[in-house]
Amino acid sequence: MRLAFAIILFLFSVSVKSQDKIIDSLLNVLSISKDDTTGSKILLEIARKYYETTDYKNSEFYLGQSYLLAKRLNYQEGIIDYYFVDGRLLKNNGKYFEAKLQYEQALALSEKINDSGRIASSYNHIGNLYVTIHENKLAFENLQKSANIFKAIKDYKKLAYPLSNIGKVYMDMEQYDSAMYYYNQTIELAKRYSDNYELAQSYKRIASIYAALGNYATAFRFCDTTLRLSALHQYRYIIADVYEIQAKIFLEKKDYKNSKINLKKSLDMYQDLKVKPSIRYSYLQLSKLDSLEGNYKDAYHHFKLYHAYNDSVVDIEYRINIEKNQMQYDFVKKEAVTKAEQDKKQALASAEIQKQKIIRNFSLAGIFVVLLIGGYGFYRYRKNKEIENQQLLLNERLRISRELHDDMGSTLSSISVYSEVAKNRAAKNGNETEVLQKIGAASRELIEKMSDIVWSLNPNNENFEQLKNRMMAFAAMMLTPKGILFEFDIDNEEKSTTIAPVHRKNIFLIYKEAINNIVKYSEASTVQVIAKVKENKLCLEILDNGIGFDTDNVVAYNGNGLKNMKARAEEIKARFYVTSSLNEGVKIELTVSI
Repeated sequence: MRLAFAIILFLFSVSVKSQDKIIDSLLNVLSISKDDTTGSKILLEIARKYYETTDYKNSEFYLGQSYLLAKRLNYQEGIIDYYFVDGRLLKNNGKYFEAKLQYEQALALSEKINDSGRIASSYNHIGNLYVTIHENKLAFENLQKSANIFKAIKDYKKLAYPLSNIGKVYMDMEQYDSAMYYYNQTIELAKRYSDNYELAQSYKRIASIYAALGNYATAFRFCDTTLRLSALHQYRYIIADVYEIQAKIFLEKKDYKNSKINLKKSLDMYQDLKVKPSIRYSYLQLSKLDSLEGNYKDAYHHFKLYHAYNDSVVDIEYRINIEKNQMQYDFVKKEAVTKAEQDKKQALASAEIQKQKIIRNFSLAGIFVVLLIGGYGFYRYRKNKEIENQQLLLNERLRISRELHDDMGSTLSSISVYSEVAKNRAAKNGNETEVLQKIGAASRELIEKMSDIVWSLNPNNENFEQLKNRMMAFAAMMLTPKGILFEFDIDNEEKSTTIAPVHRKNIFLIYKEAINNIVKYSEASTVQVIAKVKENKLCLEILDNGIGFDTDNVVAYNGNGLKNMKARAEEIKARFYVTSSLNEGVKIELTVSI
């Protein structure tokens, strides 16, 4: 075991040097290349190589440079390839929804330029993402589309990717014969086209099948083959997965010691690779293993790390500790200064003891009075603050109660009425389908309203990053099926800005109404959302390139949608403007103090 591990480390060192040479040669070529599509390709390849060596900071930098150059040159293929690589980075960080948005953007742009190969790759990426979150039906549909297109254009090398992922779908459904069939097909294609990465992946997955079937000896043989091949080419993520498989096998054999050894190897590599979902899973497995061994203290510790990695509590605690240490330092420093001043006073007192004694007595009396008045003032301040906080809490409860009554009461009443109508029609053998459809629509509306209220109240959604994610999610859900491309322009500094629940809710509902109007009436092909924070004010702009409307038309300008948006803006004391003219699109501006 130690010899095998030493061989892997040696092969790693050779492979790392090889990767460094490749990056150096690409950087040399880049230094003499022009700002053309070739330059964009080289930047993207450098980003990929840094990604493979887990240097994500440099990977993101060169990836961003590649995208900016491709966008400036209107190099559509380069923009699509950027979406693919950025999607992989997001997926590794557990940001599955954002990764899906990138892949869907890639699909929409690939279809626009009619690039069959990239359309197939888009479906493969989307399908693989669905495999990760165990949405097997959606995964299979997208992967089958990908495989069919690759077959049609006779790109058999890339055909291996969707076939391998289809094998993962069957593996997840525990249909091992079907999974083995697709993995063997992948191995044949990978060998034919010297695709060592996909070959290593297939060997690893076959090892998982044999482990699941209880054939541990064969599973270990495939693990060893995978480790040798992966170490030779520095496929570190695959190696980490193999250690995890071996840990599961040892666990089934009740060899807890070796199971923990392999699980910790796997965790160390996942941490080095910064693959957050896998790190989180490893902590959960360690917690279970500690429980089986009766080591409940470590089990609790690993379980806390599992939750901490999920919701970033570790980072919060770290910041709190820093602030606490700074406060303690300031207090000690202040005490030291006070003591020095007292020593100085004592030195002066020794020279003029009688005079300073009187001064000191008056000073102490004055300090006592000041402290007494200050203490009472502080007490009154705390008391008033407590009353103010209680009033704010009461107001918030009243607001939530009012929203639930207004938004939910009427919908529930309508569902109740529709139910009675449907019951009467059914008793009379009438057609109750229309009424049931209305009940379904009302129920979906109710669920959506509840979702918005719960989301706005969740303290974990208090910063603009979460608001942005929800806005992107809604845009993807509404605009992508209509073939409308969308772009978000939000500076990184704005992402941590805190927004109160009532503001969060109304800003999102105004945005939601705007997107709904675009889908229903605009006939737009692109939408742009811009958010800036200046002087504690959030400025949100939503622009489309649709048919627009005449703002002088009183009926159009005062429609229900715009009325609702204006009312919500007034509720949070925001400035709200709509600019439009026929065939010139619509621009909505919202400015609110936060």
